[in-house]
Amino acid sequence: MNLLVIAWRNIGRNRRRSLLSLSAVALAALAITFLFAYLEGMKADIASNLINHYTGEVRIRHEKYEDFERFNPLHLRVQDADRVIEILGSVEEVSAVSPRIAFSGAVFKDERSYGLRGLGIDFVMERDYQDLSHILFRGSLPDEVRVEGRRVPAAVGRGLADRMDLEPGDSFTLLATTMSRGNNAMTFQITGILNFPVGSLNGTTFMAPLPAVQRLLRMDGSVTEVLVKGHEGFQPSETASSIAQALTAAPQREELIIQPWNEIESTYNWLETASVIYNFIALFFLILGSTVIINTVVMTVFERKREIGTLAALGMQQREIIRLFFFEAAIMSFVGSLFGVLLGIGIVLPLSRTGIDLTNAMEGVSFEISNVIYPELNLHSTLLVLIYSTFVASVASYIPVRGISKIAPVEALRAE
Repeated sequence: MNLLVIAWRNIGRNRRRSLLSLSAVALAALAITFLFAYLEGMKADIASNLINHYTGEVRIRHEKYEDFERFNPLHLRVQDADRVIEILGSVEEVSAVSPRIAFSGAVFKDERSYGLRGLGIDFVMERDYQDLSHILFRGSLPDEVRVEGRRVPAAVGRGLADRMDLEPGDSFTLLATTMSRGNNAMTFQITGILNFPVGSLNGTTFMAPLPAVQRLLRMDGSVTEVLVKGHEGFQPSETASSIAQALTAAPQREELIIQPWNEIESTYNWLETASVIYNFIALFFLILGSTVIINTVVMTVFERKREIGTLAALGMQQREIIRLFFFEAAIMSFVGSLFGVLLGIGIVLPLSRTGIDLTNAMEGVSFEISNVIYPELNLHSTLLVLIYSTFVASVASYIPVRGISKIAPVEALRAE
């Protein structure tokens, strides 16, 4: 206990040195805390984008669709979508369903051609699946307006609207390949412009009512996929298993494949790659932060060589000197780490609401990452930063103190 009291007094005795040491530890802890929160936000963002726009928590498709997806195989479809949706409504784990038709087409305007990615959705059912009003940039969603005549309402991505110089009220005629590999065209009138969180969607995608797209593509009440979200508390694998049992009576059940989003090969590979990248970045910053902490502690110890010699000359045992400096390092590193973590939390909390805008940095990037990232605090990683920083600084003091304490007191007292 006496050594703890002495260690505490030593910290206050040279306030400038202690403040510099505390600042270095706090800065390293702050940086690592912020980085972990940022990476956590990126992981949550990717998962959210994949579930909302690509895979759902569970995806139902024709078993061969993914093998030929690049060729837009509309004939490999989920037949009698209404019946499938009716069955899904009886599954306890299912909270929302989104039947979709993903297709491609071309628009010829002003002697130029534009490749578009169309998405036929049921806007009413989509309200339960995801809130599209949050990404509505200008105008209205197709289900909120009534367009007279033969033109079909549609909402286009912001980047696509800029590229084709389109505004709400404008129209375009799309030429698409039907399910039977013929050609058909339809004129769409823009009711709204969407600001998708993923840049690649913004530049190519438009959304239109599912019945109109089925007519355009001659899909006869079928869809290319059905995305499903489960109630909170159910794992995607559990939801998929229940869906598989419920769909035994569905049309062409033997041709359907029901997959949890984290077991879809393309998604899994991307998540694995992203996880490796994030872990590498986290490790790099941990090492970088450790070097700052270690360098600060070691330099502080060597600056106090004469003090260590004085303590030895006064009769303090080597093990007591080591413990004294260990306690000092532990106290300073804990206080510095705690301050840095709290400051990091103070920075992350407002950013978790306002987000970090990466629009310019993400330009041209096709990954499923939003242009705005919202950092998320993770209790385990935050505590890890506090414990790790304290541990590193405490251990870093042991080796130099042990080495100096072995030097004869006379030699140590001669140190400048």
